[in-house]
Amino acid sequence: MKEFSSKVIVFDMDDTLYFELDFVKSGFQAVSNYVFEKHNLCSSQIFCELMNDFVANGSGKNLNVLCDQYKEIDLKEIIDIYRFHTPNIKLPIDSEFVLTELRRKGHKLALLTDGHEKTQLHKIQSLGLEKYIDFIIRTGVFGTPKPDTNCFEMIQEKFPNCDYTYIADNPKKDFIAPEKLGWQSIRIINANGIYHKYPTPESVREITSLCEIVGLF
Repeated sequence: MKEFSSKVIVFDMDDTLYFELDFVKSGFQAVSNYVFEKHNLCSSQIFCELMNDFVANGSGKNLNVLCDQYKEIDLKEIIDIYRFHTPNIKLPIDSEFVLTELRRKGHKLALLTDGHEKTQLHKIQSLGLEKYIDFIIRTGVFGTPKPDTNCFEMIQEKFPNCDYTYIADNPKKDFIAPEKLGWQSIRIINANGIYHKYPTPESVREITSLCEIVGLF
């Protein structure tokens, strides 16, 4: 049996370490404040319209729908506001506990997250993840998002000859690369997450609370 020198526990960020809905709300509020200042449109009404469309239709086209209704709003401007605002998000207590406890046990921690590189950086900074995580990778910096194996291999190069685990929420793409590389995969089921209704692959362990991680390592 292969001997490993240590464990490296790698986390996804959105809907894994915090609730992505909190970022969506923060972004919609930033957009609402902007259109109030520029166009004198009621910010609370704009926020409610964005949230109602998000609840009804999911993410992706909410800002487009808003611009279709209010022709004076420039789509590119509000996309930039949404993407690049400083998000009003906070690391949940469960995540703080898990990250602190894993570090106390001597495990190496990494973060591997998809998304626009600046957007993800602002999230990382607002959540204060730098003080917990040993190695942070934003795949947008390298142009190799999941399921590409490139960024996972970078973690292996940073921490060679270790036992690697990836913890994430999206069964459609998150576990393809780590499975190819022989990593352990753990899926957290976030009841409010985008992907909670999708089935978990048979080879992937499933948990319903991040706190369960502490008992596994």
